[in-house]
Amino acid sequence: GLKKEDLERSIYAYIQDKLNFKIHSAFVKVTGVRPNQLEKEEMNLSDHDFLMEAERVSSLDSCQTFEYSIAHHLPEAFDFETVIFNN
Repeated sequence: GLKKEDLERSIYAYIQDKLNFKIHSAFVKVTGVRPNQLEKEEMNLSDHDFLMEAERVSSLDSCQTFEYSIAHHLPEAFDFETVIFNN
């Protein structure tokens, strides 16, 4: 039942509102890394450049992981913000 509109909006909203799962937590680690060979070629980077790596692991209240992702971003286009709630 997952639709393109759900992905364009928020996968988290889909999981909570349409599947009725409760999201428990998300672990995010942000690190500066050197680009790999493909990134150097495709993004015109050198061995001296670096990228911002965001690794995320998200889990449901049942402790089941539903997301694991690693994304690399150019530093000048990377902005990290967080909001923490205590429910």
